Amino acid sequence: MSPWELLGIEKTNDKKLIKKAYALQLKNYHPEDNPDGFMALRQAYEAALKEADEAGIPHRIKQIDNNTFIFAPSDFIEINEDDYIQVHNKENNESFCGYNSKNTFSKINELYEDFFKRIDPDKWKSLILEFSIPEYDVLCTYMCHFLNEHYVLPLEVWQYLNKEFNLEENVDFRWHNLLYYDYGLKYDIFDEGYRYDYGRYAELRLQGLLEFMNSCYETAVDILNEAEKLYSNDGTLFRIRGYAGYMLNCYNEALEDFNKALAIKSNDVDALLAKGNVLLKLKHYEEAGEIFKATQKIMPKSRRAAIGRIKALHGKGMKTAAGFMYRSFKKKSKTSDLELEVFYFQRAKEILQLIKKYKYFVLCFIMLAIVVGPAIIYSIVYCFVHIPLFRYIVISLIIWRVIRWYRRKKEEEKKY
Repeated sequence: MSPWELLGIEKTNDKKLIKKAYALQLKNYHPEDNPDGFMALRQAYEAALKEADEAGIPHRIKQIDNNTFIFAPSDFIEINEDDYIQVHNKENNESFCGYNSKNTFSKINELYEDFFKRIDPDKWKSLILEFSIPEYDVLCTYMCHFLNEHYVLPLEVWQYLNKEFNLEENVDFRWHNLLYYDYGLKYDIFDEGYRYDYGRYAELRLQGLLEFMNSCYETAVDILNEAEKLYSNDGTLFRIRGYAGYMLNCYNEALEDFNKALAIKSNDVDALLAKGNVLLKLKHYEEAGEIFKATQKIMPKSRRAAIGRIKALHGKGMKTAAGFMYRSFKKKSKTSDLELEVFYFQRAKEILQLIKKYKYFVLCFIMLAIVVGPAIIYSIVYCFVHIPLFRYIVISLIIWRVIRWYRRKKEEEKKY
């Protein structure tokens, strides 16, 4: 189907007529009800305008300054003269122009400025459904620019806006990561009954996280310190600041932050794991082992907790138990840990050095086994064949040892 057939008009160079046809067809291809049809209509509309431009016959209704802004509060959304051409809807006689565009984004800005409305996906849905079709088209065009400057939103709102305006496909959109993961930034912890500047706090918290992700750890700590002055009952803030302190090798400060996070939420797995790793750095292996053990009770399949326990046992000098846990971990896990591999490479190297140090004693033992071994083996076989009581005792001892070994293995697996 050609662009003109989709727009329902004959081929023309009149941009006014093209825009009017597009506005009429939008009622039949609403983006939410028929996204594929809307995209096809939009492509047809753009193709028709392109053909009109190439024909070199401009049809302008009125001259408008190209540098006029449609959203004064933030001074970043710009619209050209074609978008100011008045579009008439024949069915309900609605009109839409530059002034109403400004009014549209004023409503969006008003919603954003109210923190508790901003974090409610239903408020966004209700507001967007109130807009007329031409207003919605302007939103589709310029919403990306608005959100680039107003980005402190919960994941649920981001997912709705992405679905509505297809943000992930827009190359000018800056916050693609926020569309898929909340990074632990919770918005349901805020209470509307208390007079805190939640909007400013949430902005500082997100800025601190972004600085941390950009490896600007000192800047992240400074920003999060400012955020704590506004609101101090958010474990996520202390956890992010603890991560930054850990990367700056400020282990005592990081430990204090993780303790604050756990005081708010005692079963915070991320905070527990981070605290355990800080304790390993401080060489508090006993306490670190207990932390990782507690983490495994909350999340039994936690790979990081298992690795932490092995490191804690190794640090305490319990290398045999650590080796058993490490072998068990390697059987269950498809991936290994580089630091653990280094540990056990060093362990094997130590054993080889020990054998090399006492090589003469080892050689003597081997020679003695070669000389005396056959006689001992012959004596055991002779007794086993000719003395029934000896035979029964040996068989009983073997069975007993196998049973003990099997029970001990089960107990160790259960323990570790």
